[in-house]
Amino acid sequence: MNLMKCIVVIAGFAVVGLNLSANQAQSRNSQDSASKPAAESSPSARKRALLVGIEKYDRRSKEANYDWWDLNTSQDVALLKEVLIKKFQFDKNDILVLDSPDRTKHKDIIDAFREFLIKPTKKGDIVFFHYSGHGQQIPDDGNDEVDGYDESLVPSDYVSQKDGSMNIRDDEIGKLLDELKLHEPSNVTISLDSCFSGTATRGELKLRSRGGPWKGKPVAKEKIRGEDTSPSGLLNRGEKPFPGYVFLSATSPAQTAKQDYNDVNEPMGLYTYSLVKALDASGPRTTYRDLFERLNDTVTRRQHDQNPQLEGELDKVLMEGTALPPQRYMGVKVEMRRNAKVVVMQAGKLQGMTEGSRFGVYPSGTKDPKDGGKLGDAVLSRVDLTTAVMSVDGLVDWEKLRTARAFETEHKYDDKLLTVVTQGVEALKGGPEALAQIKSLELIENDPAGKKPWNVLIRRPIGFDIEHKLVDENFRGAVLERNDGSILGTVPEGPDLANGVKQALEAEVRWQTVKSLENTDANLRVELRLIPVEVELDHDGFVTKVLGVKPLHRTGGSQIELAVGDHVMLEVRNVGEEDVFVTVLNLRSDGKVGPGWPQQIKGVKQPDDVNFLKQGGVLPIPEPYVFRIEEPLGQESFRAIATREPTDYTPLIDSELLTRGGPLDERGGNAARSPLGRILKSAQKGKRSGINMAVPPSWATATVTYTIVGAKPN
Repeated sequence: MNLMKCIVVIAGFAVVGLNLSANQAQSRNSQDSASKPAAESSPSARKRALLVGIEKYDRRSKEANYDWWDLNTSQDVALLKEVLIKKFQFDKNDILVLDSPDRTKHKDIIDAFREFLIKPTKKGDIVFFHYSGHGQQIPDDGNDEVDGYDESLVPSDYVSQKDGSMNIRDDEIGKLLDELKLHEPSNVTISLDSCFSGTATRGELKLRSRGGPWKGKPVAKEKIRGEDTSPSGLLNRGEKPFPGYVFLSATSPAQTAKQDYNDVNEPMGLYTYSLVKALDASGPRTTYRDLFERLNDTVTRRQHDQNPQLEGELDKVLMEGTALPPQRYMGVKVEMRRNAKVVVMQAGKLQGMTEGSRFGVYPSGTKDPKDGGKLGDAVLSRVDLTTAVMSVDGLVDWEKLRTARAFETEHKYDDKLLTVVTQGVEALKGGPEALAQIKSLELIENDPAGKKPWNVLIRRPIGFDIEHKLVDENFRGAVLERNDGSILGTVPEGPDLANGVKQALEAEVRWQTVKSLENTDANLRVELRLIPVEVELDHDGFVTKVLGVKPLHRTGGSQIELAVGDHVMLEVRNVGEEDVFVTVLNLRSDGKVGPGWPQQIKGVKQPDDVNFLKQGGVLPIPEPYVFRIEEPLGQESFRAIATREPTDYTPLIDSELLTRGGPLDERGGNAARSPLGRILKSAQKGKRSGINMAVPPSWATATVTYTIVGAKPN
């Protein structure tokens, strides 16, 4: 988003009335969720989950060219089961996992759904179904699909990619949901991590998608009757979602669901990884819309071409408010490992833990370190996906440590943000100098052997680049590609190649720094909304008056879509327990970072409290800022960062995007006082050196993601 044509609305406009209109125009259920009591499920309600993860597909049949390839789904179902038990208090006996080839056949899945989920369900129960595996569109067998295709899940006893006779069609799932509906559950969540799951239906790692298109004879054109507008594909006959039902899917209708690496470099479904993180960060008042926004942010930070979908009762409280609230502390227990006692924290890389971070350890029941009674200090010596080993200073009281609580006092950040690989760069003019420049950057980790998942590939142009007009056919130089296939920049060969590559990588570090900022503080919480508005413009195209509020367009009810030329306001709500300072940054699709709130104006020193937001308060106050949506097209996001102390983010903003001119004068006051500001400044300068954030790591984030499309016709 280009934020240049942005002004403060003139004095005299009824700002209070406008904010009320905006609140009324948008669904306030989600925004008011923090002030509402959590939904109560029946005291006798039970929670059941069926988790299907299909890894083994490779049959080597007579039609080997049409075999489905194996996937990595074991982590999907294992982590989902763990978060349902720990966070949502599911009984382990009420979670059924199907993950072996002899239990993931067509009949196995259908029978388990009917016998384990449907038959025992009573009125008011909570039901969760998740599928990780291949998905495929196959020819419609009931003449009820507008595009001529059924969407399907591919079981382990499939036939081939051009014979879907053993696939589980969306119609079959729909009938199961009809049966389940008769039992009157209060909450049903259907989650699908597979290709075409945006129409009810994953494989290759970089990056293997989970499914593919129909490989048999295509559907005749006369059978195609339009476009299906249902993201799930389970409700494509004009039906409305059943009360209490929510459908979450990994992709939009035409996309493939990707596998990616989790925080310990293990392959799993990107969507499921993101879902687990979002579920783990939720609380008893979190709605499905809140959950989706966090999930969608994680997916789209890693993949530009995968857009999850949400359908159903979006503003319903997640699983009837049964989630345990986020805590400031992490649970600690003692385990025997290799015949020795070790102190283990019940959180790992999935929850943002890092090696070298320090904690104060307190007795069971401690809610605030200020209460005293500290058992000792500890540092994380090893961090796994969901647990971490702690080295406790001094004498250890093993008995008290068995149920202790750990409060973070210093957070250590990884030294390297980007892993960079190169192909053929040495053959370019200025190439050897460019390679030397890359190796000298402190925030870059070179991996010439290609053993680690890379973030950026620097290579010579290929035919694909020319075909898609990413470069001219006569271009000679370096192409910088992200691991999701998007191009972050091109640099011509010659004496300036090294400097151009350096600048591009430094910009990517800034961008990735902002994208990686993710934290949940139990007492800090903000919500971020976009409000489309009708405006009056002067002859220079600047806003002079806000005329009213427009509805927010969501594709399929979940993804926000804005067109070039649209105008929007930002609304930030403090729904946490404390006063905060809020800054909003704009992550553009071209890899640049722009300002959102407050606006940064060259030569104007703003007071420290310009973005101070009291508990329960709403920004913008007193005047709303209005933004015009401009190119580049593609997916962007606004990221709000709430802190207890003022923080200077201007080093991360690309200078040409600063309002009214170039970069601000260097101001180090706020950043010097803020540990978060120090790490952001270190990223801007290309140095980090294992920076620790001082006590306390008190900040939280909120994100809204949207897609910019071309200008709509008048």
